[in-house]
Formats: sequence, structure tokens, C-alpha cells
Amino acid sequence: MANLTESEAAQRRAAAGGPGNAPNYHILLGGSIMLVSALCFLALAYIAHNVTLFSFEIPVTQALRQFNPPWFDLLMNAVNWLGTGSEAVAFVFAVVIIMFLAGWRWAAVVCAVDAAGIWVLNILIGIVVNRPPLPQAELSQLFSGLTQPMTLPSFPSGHVTSFIGIYGFVCYLVYTRVKQPWLRIPLLIFFGALVLLIGPSRPYMMRHWPSDVLASLFLGTIWLILTLYVYLWGKGRFVRHHASSRPVPGA
Repeated sequence: MANLTESEAAQRRAAAGGPGNAPNYHILLGGSIMLVSALCFLALAYIAHNVTLFSFEIPVTQALRQFNPPWFDLLMNAVNWLGTGSEAVAFVFAVVIIMFLAGWRWAAVVCAVDAAGIWVLNILIGIVVNRPPLPQAELSQLFSGLTQPMTLPSFPSGHVTSFIGIYGFVCYLVYTRVKQPWLRIPLLIFFGALVLLIGPSRPYMMRHWPSDVLASLFLGTIWLILTLYVYLWGKGRFVRHHASSRPVPGA
């Protein structure tokens, strides 16, 4: 009987999830990644506050822009379109609604807060770092055919941090909760491709410098881990709360 009780307790702890119930090495790994990412991001932010360009910025950007077959150009534009303005809001809203209708109510709440939080954080960091812009005349000389000015402030890249934080979280949910391979695999490919392609797309579109993207990789990673911690911490509690609030049949 005691063994059964211990087994039930272990199952409840696993169902509850959260950093407090995760193996210690998971917590240590996540914390270590966050610490290294934070240090790298702070170093890049400090330098970006004081300099316009790193030495590798222009060669990397020119190399990306010179690789422009029609299929690649279409892909880069499509990825950027999903992260811009009303299209970005509508797509994230649709993802949250689908989660909610699928019964993933806690995941939907976390995803909505995740999206709102990372957008606000991007704006605040951009204001604080205030990376000095390269004059448009100099940009036009360096990059022929440039028709749109680079967004200001350019540091960090909101597209990159948002895609990692939001769609990285969606990838985790699909991987852990969708059991049907015919649905799971296409969803992982789609959302995983968004996370992977958004980085190179920003310098290609001349919306950000490569160092903006690099810093955003670190910032997005931090935000994604924090989102996963919050989700796992609250998942079991949210399920238990709704289970206990349901009316008892016959009561």
C-alpha cells in the first residue's frame, strides 16, 4: 500500500510539472543557458550602445543580400511578413485561439502573455540601448538597390526574439502534446522553420544588422526558457484547479 501511495505521489508530481518538480540537471542546464545568454546579450547591448557597426556586419549582410534566387527571396519575404504589424498580431492571436479551442487553456494563457511580454521587452530594450544608426546616404552607397531605410532602433530584432520566444514555445507544445505523427511532424517543420529562418531574413531584408540578430538569439533563448518554466510550474496547478471547480454529478 505504501508503494502504491509513493507511485501515485510520483505520478502527481510528474503531472504537475514545473521547475520545482523537474530533475535537478534540467534546472541546472536551463539556468546555465540563461546565465550565459544573459552575459552575451549584455555585452552585445553595451557595445551596440556605443558603436554603429561591428567589423563583421557589412560583409555578412552583403553576402546574404547577394544570395537572392527567387525562391529564397520569396521565403525571406514570407517569413518577415508573418512577423510584421497586424499580420503578426493576427497570426499569434489565431495560434492562441486554436490552443484554447483544443483544450490547452493554460498553454493559451501562457502563449498570450509570452507574446505581449516579449513585444514590450523589445521596445524597452530598444529605447535603452538606442543603437546609433548608420546614415542613409552611407547605407545607399554600401547596398545598391536599397529602397527602405533600416528600422530604428535596430537593437534588438523584435522579429527574432518574438519568433524564438513564441514559436519556440509552440514547438515544445506540439512535440510534447500532439501524438498524431501526420499532424505533429508538419507542425514541427512549419514552426521550426519560422524560428530558424527569421534570423537570416532580417539582415537579408536590411531591417537589422547581424549583431542585432545575434543578440536577439540570446534574448529570445532567455525568454523561451522563462516561458517554459512558467508553463511547467502552472500546468498541474491549473489542471487541478479546474478539476476541483467542476460540479460533482448528483450533487
